[in-house]
Amino acid sequence: MLHSDGFHDSAGLDLHVRATMHENLFSYFEAAAMRIGDHTLELHKYEIILDGVSHAPVDLPLTFGSDDYKYTLDNVDLEAGKSPQNYQQYKLDLHEDSSIRFNWYREMLTVQVKGHENDFGDATGLLGDYHTGDMIGRNGQLMNDFTAFGFEWQVNPATDDKMLFREAREPQLPYEKCRMPSKAMEQQSRRLLRGDKVLLEAANAACASKHGNDFTLCVNDVMITGDIEMAQTW
Repeated sequence: MLHSDGFHDSAGLDLHVRATMHENLFSYFEAAAMRIGDHTLELHKYEIILDGVSHAPVDLPLTFGSDDYKYTLDNVDLEAGKSPQNYQQYKLDLHEDSSIRFNWYREMLTVQVKGHENDFGDATGLLGDYHTGDMIGRNGQLMNDFTAFGFEWQVNPATDDKMLFREAREPQLPYEKCRMPSKAMEQQSRRLLRGDKVLLEAANAACASKHGNDFTLCVNDVMITGDIEMAQTW
């Protein structure tokens, strides 16, 4: 998702996410793993592993780093009306100028990076170019195909990517590319969902506060999952 060689005096930072397929129809992020300098951090909904030691949310805050740069992971208080059974949120403060939020809704993870140019100006990965948001490949060339861009940034030992998660799980390069949802299942689902006028109206209402492409993506998420509360993740 994100790679920076220059992060904090060249300590470097890597952020990886792990996706899971749902009924061969769509995939979602379920966990994240990071490297900051010599430290590794793996985040699951109810478990945090810092430098190989497992912690629960009640153990937070956790602070790590060097004398020059300190990093703190802590819980984020849930908004009123959000059930702890469905939601879990962490915030990682990256010293002074930057932070990363990890937000779970049910088993689905979203990651929000608030990065200062001093920290992430050289960053590459799925988040795109820091200044323009353009999709840039590993060779520095502009890419325009979303699917190809996703495959481009699959963790790849041939490009010296390190495995940050404790456990390797299929699919992994160099043996297998990321798996795509079944075209037949996707088309069948889209036909069924287009016919669900009640759900579509509810999705439009739930996503009404979103604008432009965010509105479209919000409606699509609600329609594909059948879960109106998905709109709150946008």
